[in-house]
Amino acid sequence: MKSKLTKNNWVYINKKAKEGKLFRYPIKHSGDLEFEEEFELRKEISKMSNSNFNIKDYDDAENAISDLNCIFDEKPYDIHMPFAEETCDWVIELENGIRLWVQTEDEYYGGGEYSSGVSLEGFIFDNYDKDAILEAAKWLFKVF
Repeated sequence: MKSKLTKNNWVYINKKAKEGKLFRYPIKHSGDLEFEEEFELRKEISKMSNSNFNIKDYDDAENAISDLNCIFDEKPYDIHMPFAEETCDWVIELENGIRLWVQTEDEYYGGGEYSSGVSLEGFIFDNYDKDAILEAAKWLFKVF
């Protein structure tokens, strides 16, 4: 399946969420629309990846990101871990009409507490299609 890393960001993601065109993964947020067979879809997606598409080890996250950057057909730049303490949102457009929302984070909270990694945050679409979402998750599984 052809893929393209887009220049879309949180503003785009938030707009799609307000339009009801975002299926959050792994958990639903209050105010999100209900989708057909939503529980079953989350269950099927979670079975695909031992990490549940959420890698919290910094080095493992770097490896997954490197692998991901290698399989894009088109990209204006590379996905990377944040340069400063923050999170970065990335949107990957697939030819089946699904866009994956992937987030990288490297946050230090003080007192030795930190969080880092890469995770799948959701699926963006124009028309909800369970099969297309599953196909997108299978595509991402190649690197997660």
